[in-house]
Amino acid sequence: MARRAGPLAEQLAQHLRDRILGGDPPGGDRVSELSVTNEYGVARPTAKAALDILVMEGLVSREPYSALRVTTVAAGEVPELLALLEVVEQLAVGRILREGPDLRSLRDAARSAADRVLEVMVEAAASSRLSRTHRQGTLELALATGRRTPFPAATDAGLRVRAEALTESLFLLQEAPARTALSDLQEQRRELSGAPGTPRFALEGTPAAAVDR
Repeated sequence: MARRAGPLAEQLAQHLRDRILGGDPPGGDRVSELSVTNEYGVARPTAKAALDILVMEGLVSREPYSALRVTTVAAGEVPELLALLEVVEQLAVGRILREGPDLRSLRDAARSAADRVLEVMVEAAASSRLSRTHRQGTLELALATGRRTPFPAATDAGLRVRAEALTESLFLLQEAPARTALSDLQEQRRELSGAPGTPRFALEGTPAAAVDR
């Protein structure tokens, strides 16, 4: 059984994650336990544990002879990543409409962190498979675009309106408005990611039970 990383290693991994998603260091750059140890003044096992977390997430790749490099995701992969995220989000909406989970975290995100509303929505659907797939796709999209989130600041009025529309329709279990609000957010993300017109893989006509197992 794998040992869980300690709190310090998890905090360090979060800091390194934020830096990588912000483009520092950029994709392809080499990182090492020694460099992290020296820069942050932590013990080498702590640096190793933090980097192991990033390797598991796919943000750092382990090369032969244990060399580590920041993962590179080409801009040409953005359309495929967006399509993957859209499928997962549509499945999450279907799951929420069927099972009516607790959506208080989603309502909070719509009001104060609208740029993360799609991530929170998938988490609220309470499917480890969907959450894991969406988290990975979101991280890879960030690597490809050089931005932690493709959306503007969470205080952007237009984004907040769309996020609240999605949230309220899900609270009321209104499928058509929820699908429309989701589509609006996905369209905005495609435009901001530099991939307008990306093919959509709509699942509205597919029975949810057939695709979300």
